[in-house]
Amino acid sequence: MSRLSLTSWSNREKVRNSIKQNQGSFFLLGKISLFLHHKFKSMTPYFEMLDETEYQQLKDALALITIYIAGADGSIEKEEMEWAEKVTEIRSYKMSEDLLGFYQELNADFHEKVNAYLKKLPGTTDERNTEIEAKLASLNPIMAKLDVKVGAHLYKSYTSFAKHVAKATGGFLGFFSISPKEKALLGLTMITPIISDDEEE
Repeated sequence: MSRLSLTSWSNREKVRNSIKQNQGSFFLLGKISLFLHHKFKSMTPYFEMLDETEYQQLKDALALITIYIAGADGSIEKEEMEWAEKVTEIRSYKMSEDLLGFYQELNADFHEKVNAYLKKLPGTTDERNTEIEAKLASLNPIMAKLDVKVGAHLYKSYTSFAKHVAKATGGFLGFFSISPKEKALLGLTMITPIISDDEEE
């Protein structure tokens, strides 16, 4: 056997030994990668036409709606924040098929997301609402990319979520009448309604 052949054989043996030593790690990494791939694909197949930034914007909307509605009267009550978290948790296992994975993902860091926005958004109600309204309005071209049925479900989930937050402590809905401004907030009028013929609850 020539020197070159011996060297080649030695290198092959080193590679084989290295593979044997690390095959457990390779196998584990492969399983993790496969699990994450299938998990992501099975959880969000209805949003695959969006890029990651657009998808994140749709998820962030729930944190923004929470602050928008809970802070409508100038103060954000603990009960409203806690109920918003409870609603997202419930929706993470009880939701229409097309939004189930969506809510499972956003529920994972919803509390942290709300707190992050509270720190970033303006402190005064009017300035904060103006910024939130602009962010929510920017969802319209994103939602227009979705299948109309999915878009309708998502729109309905946003507006119903706003009502849940408002009802948490009675809030401004506890008064005998609701002002036009309060009604405008609750209706999320900056988001264009999407209607489908076969909407589900």
